[in-house]
Amino acid sequence: MHEIHQSMVERLSVTVENYPDLPALDYYGSKISYRRLFETIKRMATIWKNLGIEPGHRVILCLPNIPEVVIALYSLNMIGAVACIVHPLSTSKEMAFYIKDTQSKWVITLDMLYGNFKKAVEESRVEKTILTTVSGKLPPLLRLLFFFRQGRKNPVYRGNHLIYWKTFGKKLPPPVEEFYHFSSDQPAVILFSGGTTGTPKGVLLSNGNMNALADQVIAQVDPHPGRESILCILPLFHGFGLGICLHSVLIGGGRCVLIPRFSKKEFIDGVIKYKPTYIAGVPTHYEALVSSEKTKRIHFSFLKGAFCGGDNVPHPLIQRFNKFVQSHGGTVCLREGYGLTECVTACSIMPENLYKKGSVGLPLPGNRFKIVRPHSTEEVPVGEEGEICVNGPTVMLGYNNRPEETARVLLKHDDGLIWLSTGDLGKLDQDGFLYFTGRMKRIIKCSGYAVYPSQVENVINSHPQVAASCVIGIPDEYTMSRVKAFVVLRETVQSREALAEEIKQYVAEHLIKWSVPTEIAFLDKLPVTRMGKLDYRTLEALEQGEAII
Repeated sequence: MHEIHQSMVERLSVTVENYPDLPALDYYGSKISYRRLFETIKRMATIWKNLGIEPGHRVILCLPNIPEVVIALYSLNMIGAVACIVHPLSTSKEMAFYIKDTQSKWVITLDMLYGNFKKAVEESRVEKTILTTVSGKLPPLLRLLFFFRQGRKNPVYRGNHLIYWKTFGKKLPPPVEEFYHFSSDQPAVILFSGGTTGTPKGVLLSNGNMNALADQVIAQVDPHPGRESILCILPLFHGFGLGICLHSVLIGGGRCVLIPRFSKKEFIDGVIKYKPTYIAGVPTHYEALVSSEKTKRIHFSFLKGAFCGGDNVPHPLIQRFNKFVQSHGGTVCLREGYGLTECVTACSIMPENLYKKGSVGLPLPGNRFKIVRPHSTEEVPVGEEGEICVNGPTVMLGYNNRPEETARVLLKHDDGLIWLSTGDLGKLDQDGFLYFTGRMKRIIKCSGYAVYPSQVENVINSHPQVAASCVIGIPDEYTMSRVKAFVVLRETVQSREALAEEIKQYVAEHLIKWSVPTEIAFLDKLPVTRMGKLDYRTLEALEQGEAII
């Protein structure tokens, strides 16, 4: 049993002590052992202290999945600082918000990205900006190729407030030998949530939250140190990437294959090249995997687990993936879960050998689910729909600088426990399986009836000729709102008009009449957010003439 009050880096030190020579990181073939990684972490911790970073200080990490972001995360954790991890493609406006919200005085980012938000940093109270490069930890030959293809194009920035990461290696200070010990109510990481539904909110996550998730994941997969690897393509500013693909794997003695570009091509190429024992992605990744000509020649016997999150996973996609892998020598099934940043990431997962259609699985060890009447703490009977509430060791400390919003979502129920009100709708069955049915905020009101877009999308996606769909509400003079569906087809059809009518009839056979789309528009592809989720807000703006896709 691990110490409850250990920090993230203290938990990592246990792995280092047990497996010092195993590879911890793999960056385009350049492997970094646990021993070497930890030695670098300790020396960087001294550098941060010398720069004036103290316990509780916030530091923005605006980096893709490269070794430097891992080193920065754990070295800051070692001295008690809080890593605020944000999207590496953040705009100047977004960066200005992150700096103000976290009150960070230090930013660590890429030289090739700094120009995107340079103005925001210079106009803020940031004291030092540390610039690094994607090529710093590449093997020598790849580093040289990168320089000739891209490196010479990167601008060179100068100023007293700028420090280049590579200068740290010229004279490394002695390593930090003591850990800063967090109290249980101090944050270790800030991730941002809510970007697609309103103003982003900083989610305060503790060492205990992150370590508890690692224990939950390890209990699910029972890893064998030195034999396991994961394709770490999900960005670390997202709880799925940070909590599962990085921290849990390192705590379990696995190898993280870092992929800095979050794209379908990189996902496919990474699976083919590295043959990881575990993969994690969003639905668009798996759709690409089963559709690619490249993967049709691959034998998937190396794969021990495949996990999908970040968005509602269509059942037909799960079926196609399972059939594809099993017809190519593999044995795994795609496992869906449910989660949110306020719980780091996943708080439920489908069991390995038991699948229930429409469910997002059972709670991870230590977690509990409760379904209540929306905007209350009153529990509803089994099988009845209501708001999903979560209790467990991964539930956040709260929102950064938002005590009122924190108080609205972290509520003490009659059982004396603190429950997270998720704002999501769902139900539990007699066996404790959770069913996610929609977002409370994403509802279309048609003649007073509540229509849940995710339910309509699930039905449309099950049509054999549909690859993907997204549903929005559009104004109607008589019913206030009506349903419009945007559909991507698997292949060309003779008559889209006839197919549109067929899809409407198909929905009518499954749902109430208010859920049937009155309009269907066919697109070549659907807009997605930076995390690969359906971007329905862009379609709403498109409908209003305020966007182009």
